[in-house]
Amino acid sequence: MPVAGSKNFANDNYLQHNTASDLEQAVSDIIDNSIDASATKIRIIFKDCDYTAAGSPGGQGITPGPMPRYPSGLDFLTGDRSFLLIADNGKGMSYADLIKSLTIGSSRIYDDYELGHFGIGMKDSTLSQAYEVTLFSKTTKSSPISILRLSSIWIQQKDDYQFLTESDFIGGFEWMKNTDGYKEATKALDSQESGTVVLMEGMHRMENEFGTIYGRDEYIDIIENRLDAHLGLTFERYLDHTTPYKISRTDGKKPRPVPKITINMNGVDVLPLDPFFRNFTSTTSNRWTLERGLSCESVLKTGPSTTSKIPLVANAFIVPVTADLDTDVKARQQWKRLQRLGNWADLQGVYIYRHQRLIDYAGKKDPWKGAGNKSGNSAVGRWEVHLPPHKAADLPNLDFTIDRGKKEVKIGQKTVESLAKYWSTYPVKWHPLDYTSTANTNRMKQRTNRNSYPLEHKCTDVSCKRWGHKNSKDKSGSTCLAASSGTGGTGGTGGAGGTGGAGGTGGAGGTGGTGGTGGTGGTGGTGGTGGTGGTGGTGGTGSVPAPGIYVVSTTSTGDLVKEKTGTVKVNTSHVGYPDLKAWFDAQP
Repeated sequence: MPVAGSKNFANDNYLQHNTASDLEQAVSDIIDNSIDASATKIRIIFKDCDYTAAGSPGGQGITPGPMPRYPSGLDFLTGDRSFLLIADNGKGMSYADLIKSLTIGSSRIYDDYELGHFGIGMKDSTLSQAYEVTLFSKTTKSSPISILRLSSIWIQQKDDYQFLTESDFIGGFEWMKNTDGYKEATKALDSQESGTVVLMEGMHRMENEFGTIYGRDEYIDIIENRLDAHLGLTFERYLDHTTPYKISRTDGKKPRPVPKITINMNGVDVLPLDPFFRNFTSTTSNRWTLERGLSCESVLKTGPSTTSKIPLVANAFIVPVTADLDTDVKARQQWKRLQRLGNWADLQGVYIYRHQRLIDYAGKKDPWKGAGNKSGNSAVGRWEVHLPPHKAADLPNLDFTIDRGKKEVKIGQKTVESLAKYWSTYPVKWHPLDYTSTANTNRMKQRTNRNSYPLEHKCTDVSCKRWGHKNSKDKSGSTCLAASSGTGGTGGTGGAGGTGGAGGTGGAGGTGGTGGTGGTGGTGGTGGTGGTGGTGGTGGTGSVPAPGIYVVSTTSTGDLVKEKTGTVKVNTSHVGYPDLKAWFDAQP
């Protein structure tokens, strides 16, 4: 028999179908629950099913009375229609927990590292997308699969709010256990120890997105690609298995490692998507993402008129322009995925994280949350802001307000002012070789106008101070020495002395040039039988000093000769030093 859920009826069910939520948000909310249930593998199946072949009749869900909400019945449950299935290998839920998850007003106590606290709830998030929602779960390998269905067809036809169990799938409802999604769900749980599956059918929100310009398959591909990008961005730090991200906790508790998960959609793994391009370096221009920590703070309300300051973890990034991203295959692929969520200018702004999970990012009306202004020059700007660790009881006292769908965050004025100082009034150095400190807005402008600023390279030699460093020249037109440095070759062997007078002195070995070969030994003088020419010294590693006046000092390690900012150091222990000294001694 159906199980009572609450006292809401057909009208409330109708309103839930019109909740302001999108597919990406609903799926992310369900994945949060999977992570909280210790799941490590999440599988998404998104495809069409022939519901007519499964036995689904038309005209279902007409409410009795003169003003039915759906006069022709619920649509998208006949013919070829899409279903979405999300399966995990978490610890599963009991039958009682399934009922709670679909009952309005039901909640539980969350730990300070869990993700599900801000969720709009299984019921609201799923009904915002689908007419029919079925949960499947088991807690042990030997336990039976518990099945509970929230059916809008039943609610509308009966004008009653009850859940269906497997025994109710008879008569006009028998088709519900014959669909591809239902079979996929039971198959997934049969093959694992424990876990939960959420099945959504009658995908009214998605089906209404389909237009007439493209075919059905093309629209499905667009939605699937957008979902892939959103999940890769939202759960980037949970999908990244190489970086040891941590979740900060309250009361001095030790930070908790971010759980590592995999998300597979229709047989393809969702890859992490970094909006800041932190590991990018252009192979041609040598530009890369500039990063600067922001020393900011937020506040926590401690009384009717008192607050305490709390540190805010925040970082500013100035990302490459798209022309530079095109030089790297991996970066180009990342950018292609990000384009599914917006263009380059739309993705600027503040990215807000809670427990290393992205909950709000740019692309909204106010992407900089009041700390800055959207413009063409700021298109290369991204700020990363982490909500302070907090207990559930402290949520009303934070200087942040999060909507129930974990989609938008509003930042309080005190926190905004702490961030905003970096926008235009607080100059900092963004590159180790910056000549002057610069505010964020000006440095973004310099990055956008690439030719107006020299220091955009990953130079390992801080004394180099050359513009562009690789295959470029500094402002005076001199080629960057560090770019052309190499390993010196071995000096040549001195030539044999000529016949006749006294043997000449062998020439000194040449000094190693830029990847060059040492000089050839000198030829003996004319006269008697000449002596054998000296052997050239071994070339060292480093640069050939440009002509000029240098302060010379000696050392016992390193290259034979090393020039650095107007000085020359000579290694007196180098194998080529005797020849170099002999050459200098022979000079007039």
